[in-house]
Amino acid sequence: MKSQIIVSLAVASFLLFASRVDAGIINFDDGTLGVAVESFYSAQGVEFQNTSWRDSLNYPGTSGALVIGATNNGGLSNIYAYQKADAVIAKFQLGASSISIDAVDVGDNGFRIDAYDSLTGGTLVDFDEVLGTGFGAGSVDKLSVSATLIRRVEMYQLAAVSVDGVLVDNLEFSSSVNQVVPEPEILSYWSAGLLGLLVRRRRHEKSVA
Repeated sequence: MKSQIIVSLAVASFLLFASRVDAGIINFDDGTLGVAVESFYSAQGVEFQNTSWRDSLNYPGTSGALVIGATNNGGLSNIYAYQKADAVIAKFQLGASSISIDAVDVGDNGFRIDAYDSLTGGTLVDFDEVLGTGFGAGSVDKLSVSATLIRRVEMYQLAAVSVDGVLVDNLEFSSSVNQVVPEPEILSYWSAGLLGLLVRRRRHEKSVA
């Protein structure tokens, strides 16, 4: 009985000191120009693929000095231009219910965001796209997707009508469920304590037998 009470208290403390991940916003201004983003934002539950920080060029609609673009853009002359085969990819470890990004300077190449229910492959659950005119100078478009569960989004230009590119900034997301994520220190202490209780209980049972 005593051990059950202690275990219950351990579980309660675990839930009390755990942190809850519900939503987030990433403005990309804390990175390094030209460096691959990859797992830089993993603490926020988001990892990127084929994504590097780019200069915002101080375009209207950007939040600061940096935006993101494709690391490998298929050899296009404009580093801000990339097609579907070389999409910028964001993966959400806990899943998301809604995601939005700001697409700056979208011209006649257009821009699209696809949402999938799996980290790889999966089913297309939503998409949003915009088609601008000319080089899209001064344009700022917010593209949004939503679904019960989104694990991955892919972002890319719809066409290659011109050499014009696009700047991606201000990723916002809401988690699909209120998931409890334990702090590493809390998890290690809790696990060690629980293991100790189980070992103690087993020794007690052997001594009684």
